[in-house]
Amino acid sequence: MEKVMVSTDILTDEEISRLYQCVSCGKCLVECPVFKATGVTHTLPLPKSRLLRYIVDKSRGKISYFFGPQPIESYRLNQGVPTVYECTLCGACTEQCKFEVKPHTLWYKFRALMNMAGYIPEPLKHVKGGFTETKNPYSLPEDMRSYWVKKEKLIGKASVKRNARVIYFVGCTTAFKRVNRGIAGSMARILNYVGEDWSLLGEKEWCCGAPWLMIGDIERAREHAVHNVEAIEETGAEEVVVTCATCYRAIKQEYEELIDGKLRFKVLHAVELIKRYIDEGKINLAPTDIKLTYHDPCELSRLSGVIDEPRQILRMVSGEYREMEKNKENGFCCGGGGFLQATNNDVRLKVAQIRVNQAVKEGAQYLVSACPSCKMALVDGAKELKSDVKVVDIVELVAQLLGLSSK
Repeated sequence: MEKVMVSTDILTDEEISRLYQCVSCGKCLVECPVFKATGVTHTLPLPKSRLLRYIVDKSRGKISYFFGPQPIESYRLNQGVPTVYECTLCGACTEQCKFEVKPHTLWYKFRALMNMAGYIPEPLKHVKGGFTETKNPYSLPEDMRSYWVKKEKLIGKASVKRNARVIYFVGCTTAFKRVNRGIAGSMARILNYVGEDWSLLGEKEWCCGAPWLMIGDIERAREHAVHNVEAIEETGAEEVVVTCATCYRAIKQEYEELIDGKLRFKVLHAVELIKRYIDEGKINLAPTDIKLTYHDPCELSRLSGVIDEPRQILRMVSGEYREMEKNKENGFCCGGGGFLQATNNDVRLKVAQIRVNQAVKEGAQYLVSACPSCKMALVDGAKELKSDVKVVDIVELVAQLLGLSSK
């Protein structure tokens, strides 16, 4: 039987302590979006926890204390690949946990262990090669990063400046995916509308690095963090605004640990900046009778605490704002996170359809979110259901109501 050594050195004593606090109560399975969409038990938090504990026992348990670290059976790791990677990393398990285990943070480290051992899904092995070369997970040429400027008819109105007060960090899923170009265009137009002193990084912008953490390559994520921080700080920017919830959490929460230093700029999600512009009187939004509901991006709401601002904006523009049953910290994932599209797109679509149906149940005409990955997943889910609900990003909606258009 083939066996391999798996180092658990990247797990801190505190993380191992949390892992062993898991009492296998099963509370965390209640809101797991992948389980709700498939009914498949191997993707639940408990199988992840048990396999990770098994690996830790072999590496740093009582037996290893006397006989040294023990190898892991390769078949267990192969069977564990879908267990670890067919997950959106949405944090619903952490929200449900009553014992401060913080499961989703352990899943990131688990992926790092699996990546170092060479046990990751085949699609992600292919992603890694192009990602390393092009600095984006879509393996597209970096000169395509600003292609949206041309398509959104913003040449001369969205550019790279040597110095600016605000940097718009566009993000890969916004910049490279056609369905999301309107998000970037809308953000640029809003910044111009209020007279902001802003700039793009252009080709100096690399992926935020969050996808590397999702794959399990911490060193690559650190390389991206260091590069992006240096590129931003070279501009002297005071603030960085992002329209991607994943970029927001990565830069705001992960970068200081990755670069081992403090950020010299403030990080804002677009909803925070737009709400500030409204409070300052730079943006005035007239109410409409559009029936709206809001999908909380997991990275923005549950994992970053940005909950009130999007709702305050949407309630200003519609007297027909409706909350879905699952919302705020307890929002239901769209299926778009954790590289699930690459590892099992069928599951991603099933999760997205659940969320779209929740919006339809509320009678919403518009399903609004605040993340390009969420928009992509929900658009695909609506198509699968042949639903008439219109999926838009909140930045696009604000730009539309201000009469800002690429046409």
